[in-house]
Amino acid sequence: HLISTCSMMFRNSLVTTFPVWINNVPAADWPLSLLLAKHGNVGYIPDVMAAHRIHGRGAWTSFTAVEELPKNLALRKTM
Repeated sequence: HLISTCSMMFRNSLVTTFPVWINNVPAADWPLSLLLAKHGNVGYIPDVMAAHRIHGRGAWTSFTAVEELPKNLALRKTM
């Protein structure tokens, strides 16, 4: 996923209901981006919009590569 969620801007009226499967994915940022893209154009601002800090208490960075793989596979299968 190439879009940092903290730098996304979108109209909250674009997606008013979410598919049931989104509750079963380990991370909803990528599916959210895809759902939003279905409802309108996607723009890009070529500036730094956020700082990404990697630390051991992050939602994904706390996983080892072995732990992360099945979560990524499940996400792709669900989408």
